[in-house]
Amino acid sequence: MNLLGYRLQFPNGLHVAAEGFGEESVSPTVPSDTLFSAVCVSAFWLYGAEGVERLLKPGAVRLSSTFPFVGTEYFFPRPLSFFPKIPNEQYELLKRIKKVRYLSRTLFEQVLEGTQPEIRSDQIRGLFWFAGPPPDEPVMQTEVRPRVALDRVTQASEIYHFAEVHFNPRLDAGLFFLAQFEDPKVQQLFESALALLADEGIGADRTMGKGWFRWGTGGAYNSGAGGH
Repeated sequence: MNLLGYRLQFPNGLHVAAEGFGEESVSPTVPSDTLFSAVCVSAFWLYGAEGVERLLKPGAVRLSSTFPFVGTEYFFPRPLSFFPKIPNEQYELLKRIKKVRYLSRTLFEQVLEGTQPEIRSDQIRGLFWFAGPPPDEPVMQTEVRPRVALDRVTQASEIYHFAEVHFNPRLDAGLFFLAQFEDPKVQQLFESALALLADEGIGADRTMGKGWFRWGTGGAYNSGAGGH
């Protein structure tokens, strides 16, 4: 299956709500339904209902959720059914493996083929399991900032917390997703809407510059496992 990869980079951070209570619950990625809905809204602004109908036509667009990338290395979620066999006495390595949420594309494909990747502690950093040596800096960070809300009637103040995800620009980090289109005209419509969405932003706090992004294509990928 021929898939096209799209790379998104968020200079001012991103806030997409995650499961949980309050604005401090934040997801490091964007689900496919959230992304597609946002693109459809942008398509409506550009082309009206007709543009949205073209995107919603069955089979016109197939879209993945977003996943992290670091430079030219692309990551996919660790399958829930996969956990490498590690002796209990290797306690520190076991703890690090339990925190891993994303596998490098190479490792991800090995898991899909039923092969357990070679386990090396020097390839694991935080949520990421790299195919080679990981960078010395974190790929992404979640910042939680205090804010004040004022009651509209009494003007009483109340403190709450707002979280946002930042991707390391020094590592050329961001999010990518995979897409497949029915024909080139649908792809052109989708990319026009995506360009508008990039300027408008996605997620919360868009009026403050959060969620706007730069985007580009990352080439074709002839498999169901990943993109580059």
